Amino acid sequence: MKFNSLFKKLYVQEALLTLLDKFVILLGNFVILQILAERLSKSGFGVFSLGISIYVFISMFPFTAIDHAVNRYYSIYQKKGIWLCALNAITFLFFILAIIYCLIALIINGYVTPLISGLENIYPILFFSLTEIYRITLLNIENVQRNRAINLISNAFVYVMRILIIIYLFKENLLDITFIFWGFGLISLTNIGFVLLSNFKDYVGLFKNSIKENL
Repeated sequence: MKFNSLFKKLYVQEALLTLLDKFVILLGNFVILQILAERLSKSGFGVFSLGISIYVFISMFPFTAIDHAVNRYYSIYQKKGIWLCALNAITFLFFILAIIYCLIALIINGYVTPLISGLENIYPILFFSLTEIYRITLLNIENVQRNRAINLISNAFVYVMRILIIIYLFKENLLDITFIFWGFGLISLTNIGFVLLSNFKDYVGLFKNSIKENL
């Protein structure tokens, strides 16, 4: 009976934390879009929407597959004792893909960006996209490890900071697409550091395996 009551209590706590996490994400996105829709020009908001679309596109090819693989194989790899190798593979694959997208960005920045009014260069959008994608991947790993509180704290921090940085940029008359995406990317990068430190024991073992094991 005590075990059942403890299990139910933990299940309710996890459900509440997950629900709060989803609420924070929805509310944060809603507030940010409302502020930017009111403060940015039509062309500026259009470029912001384009930037978010680019982020979604990059995250789908093929980073979404990585997240699905984590959800599917984490428990299996954990039981086999090869999760650290999988984590190395994820990190290595991410950096390879990041390099590929950076090379693509060089081409886009030279030939496509000049055709889009209000977009000086694509690098701030790429910086935000890559940092946010890696942040989401780390949170997905925390989620399969049932660390719901880390997800909630991380997302609450990110969305509060994004709202604050938008307000600051507006007050300083610097509310520009470039500054917005650089700011969002720096916030995501800071949050990545928090996630890595919060579960330091898991991530400190990265690259300690032999090359043969990682392959």
